[in-house]
Amino acid sequence: MYKDNGKGMSGLELNRLCEPSYTTTRGSGGLGLGAYIIYNLVTQGLDGDVHTVSESGKGLEYRIAFASKKAMPLKVVS
Repeated sequence: MYKDNGKGMSGLELNRLCEPSYTTTRGSGGLGLGAYIIYNLVTQGLDGDVHTVSESGKGLEYRIAFASKKAMPLKVVS
């Protein structure tokens, strides 16, 4: 879990959070790729799930969960 105490997000902003190029800080250096990259890496690359919780004025919380699987050993190729 990651949680901050920033300005938070409204429900409309939160629904768009993981869209590519969506940012609430356009013009201040935000590219809108951070949440998009995290979401895709966790859900597609690591078979996990990302759940976000926020309210305006109350910060943002990411809850990240991964599937419980036994790791497969890597095959060494020489």
